[in-house]
Amino acid sequence: MTVNIELPFDSGKVMRWAQSQNVELQEPPWEQMLKAPNVHRILYSRPRKGLSVPGPYSFVLKWTKPAEVAALKTLTPLIGPESCAPELVDSGSDSCGVWLLRPYYDGQPATQYEDVPIGVLEWLAKVHAHFLGRSCDGLGLVTDESWRKLCVENVAPSLRAAERSAGVGSALKQTLARAASVLEDWAVDSRMSQAITLLPTTMVNGDVHGGNVIANASPPVLFDWGEALVAPPMLDVVRSTLRGSSKYLAYIDAASSAGMSESQLSGVEIGYDWAVVYHTAQKLWAFANSTDAEWIQMVVDRGSEALRRLGSGLSDVAAT
Repeated sequence: MTVNIELPFDSGKVMRWAQSQNVELQEPPWEQMLKAPNVHRILYSRPRKGLSVPGPYSFVLKWTKPAEVAALKTLTPLIGPESCAPELVDSGSDSCGVWLLRPYYDGQPATQYEDVPIGVLEWLAKVHAHFLGRSCDGLGLVTDESWRKLCVENVAPSLRAAERSAGVGSALKQTLARAASVLEDWAVDSRMSQAITLLPTTMVNGDVHGGNVIANASPPVLFDWGEALVAPPMLDVVRSTLRGSSKYLAYIDAASSAGMSESQLSGVEIGYDWAVVYHTAQKLWAFANSTDAEWIQMVVDRGSEALRRLGSGLSDVAAT
């Protein structure tokens, strides 16, 4: 679908970026709406080469969260032929909000339930090692208060609302009530507070799953950074692989090769259980309207077990 919008980006920046990539573009560009009104595909024609006419070169223009622009700006020094994040061509703000322009990558993302390529995790390990212990301009930081708000102001009320809609006396109603109570307890649990104080933090994507990766690009591209923040690095690993798996070990090896010390890696690995608890809260918020009582209970049980392990791991950290 072709649309007409006022293009906010600096065309001169685009042409200079293209020149740096040895790509010839012809102005003016034209645009097509992609999946949502806030995402557009910007196309530039390319000059004829002899008898052949190359296809257009494409960019993505996206109105997004400030965190995504901040993340891509922060990642700029690490962008290269092997990087798995999109390169930021231009960014700014207009009456519609914050926007960014990046290259368009051919290929379709998988679903959020499909595997994240091992190369993405290895590249994230390098990102995590590079930014370990650093603050990142424009990105939020996981704190006691942000954790409490997630549990008490977002997840628990969603579960309580679903509980009110469930059948009187049903297993679902009872399970939702228990889950909400658990989240309210987790919000003030000293183990989560201690973890946020003791565990190493870094810049994380915050939403690593198959649906945000174009796996058949070379290298694969983790294209959505709208949930980026500063947090324990295992938040980027927990949705992608199980502890001890080949992908997990590949991540640890890549982090070590990128400069993480043994003591840092020990703290990072303890953070896996913290990340399970954190992601459990996120998952219960996203699926609060699920009618599968057994699944809800299973998710809560997994989080509770991870919190127990976290307490043991933190005791070891505090003792060193």
